[in-house]
Amino acid sequence: TSGNADVQVIQVSTGQVLGAAQVPMYIVAPGVFENPGGRAKDGMVGRARIRAGGGFLVSGWYPVGYVLLRSPFRWLWQKIWGWLP
Repeated sequence: TSGNADVQVIQVSTGQVLGAAQVPMYIVAPGVFENPGGRAKDGMVGRARIRAGGGFLVSGWYPVGYVLLRSPFRWLWQKIWGWLP
């Protein structure tokens, strides 16, 4: 996550490009979000947490066993897969 990202704001209904810029990326990545209430104003900066849908029972959280054992299981599965006819 270093360098620049090309960001375009496009109106979906018309396909018109409303704005475009190159944005520097450090540890943080730029994001686009809906602002129906108009609470976010132009020029505001801050931090946000991204909560992704999905996961265990659509909560975004996974059981400890899944988190700890997923990588070793996938490694083992790749090894076994090569032995199968």
